[in-house]
Amino acid sequence: MVGPYKKNINSEEKGELARFASLLVKDHSVIGVGSGTTIEFFLVYLSERMEKEKMNLKFIASSNKIAKKAEELDLVLIGIEETHSIDQAFDGADRVDGNANLIKGGGGSLFRERQVLLKSEERYILADCSKFKEDFSGQVIPLEIIPFNAFYTIERIEVLGYKAALRKDGESYFITDNGNWIVDVTKDINEPLLNIYEQLKLISGVVEVGLFLNDDFRLVKPKQLNDG
Repeated sequence: MVGPYKKNINSEEKGELARFASLLVKDHSVIGVGSGTTIEFFLVYLSERMEKEKMNLKFIASSNKIAKKAEELDLVLIGIEETHSIDQAFDGADRVDGNANLIKGGGGSLFRERQVLLKSEERYILADCSKFKEDFSGQVIPLEIIPFNAFYTIERIEVLGYKAALRKDGESYFITDNGNWIVDVTKDINEPLLNIYEQLKLISGVVEVGLFLNDDFRLVKPKQLNDG
């Protein structure tokens, strides 16, 4: 898959964040999990803690890939419709600005990730040093779009001044777990992020926008950033 953000960097730092985050999980909870390498580390550390402490947890995965990882670890998976609320959610981010706003969707699971976060009482975002930027101007913002009439949807995005590129998976277009496509867009942003989000979300054919504006996110970040 060709995505806009490098995933396999800072592995040691991601592992430390994941280990720390695994200690924040409360027993007898429903846990939502996002996608990405940091969350894979998180599941491994948490499964070790569960075995040691005999914890009773259920999991809701936001992507098929993470669901498969959970199954490999013999974790109990349930559907998001099977619970009224999620106790805690743990997810990563592609970019984080100074106001704890996020860009997500580098792995292509932005719609499902938002649904899990929206339904969660506590939202933890694990972000290594490479993810922090002063602002999002010029940064890639993924959009999940409906394949039907997709090129017209892209034209409407470009009319607003965005550069847009359909994400590829080899020679084919990348397909999300919902059967949709991903468009990665960029623009020199000089207006409020909420305006950008609403402008893009209102385009017919756009399912989800990869801007996650600060919604009581609890950042789990490297010690050097906390000290700063």
